[in-house]
Order: sequence, then C-alpha cells, then structure tokens
Amino acid sequence: MTQLQRTTKDLGKKAGQLYEAQKIRSKISSEEQMVQKLKADIGNVIFEKYKEGAEVEEALKRVLQEIEQHLDIIDGYKDAAAEMKGRKNLSGMWKSCRQKCLLFVHTVALYARLGTRES
Repeated sequence: MTQLQRTTKDLGKKAGQLYEAQKIRSKISSEEQMVQKLKADIGNVIFEKYKEGAEVEEALKRVLQEIEQHLDIIDGYKDAAAEMKGRKNLSGMWKSCRQKCLLFVHTVALYARLGTRES
C-alpha cells in the first residue's frame, strides 16, 4: 500500500469518526431541548394544579420520570462521544446536576402545595 493510499484511508476513517461524533452531538442537543420543554411542562402543570387547588406532586411524577429518562439518554450519548475521543465522561457530575434539578422541582411543588392550603 502506498503512502497516498494509507493517507486516503486514514482521512476516510477520520471523516467517518467526525460524522459519527456530529450525529452524537446532534442527539445530545435534541435530548437537551426535550428536557427544557419538559421543564417548562412542569411549570405549566404546577401552575394549573395550583390554580385548581389540587396536590401537585402526583401530577409531576410522570413528567419528572420522563425528564430522568432523557437525562439518562444524554449521559449515554456523552459517554459514547467521550469514548470516541478516548476520554471518560464525568457522568457523576451530570447526576449531581440532575439531583439539584429534582430538588428544585420538589421545592416548588411543596411551595405550591403549601400555598393552596393557606387559601
């Protein structure tokens, strides 16, 4: 195999890797957008349930579980992207962020529930 053939083969391989990495980044972005939409849905659920005077925790459970699923998918994509680059993903950091998000949502739900009791 000549040097030109090896170089061409290597460039083709790198192009394929770049394409796959871009596909993963696109999937990550799509999942992150879905998480943002679901977070907005949480706000809408809290507000509507608050207006109706109902308990909000059960109404939020489905949305919270869906957010958790999308965050897990994102972690998987980030792991795959990191493997392609030969690095490990800091998934523990993402789990910590996810826990803070859920704590915030539970705090808002509790506040909404307490607000309906005072009415």
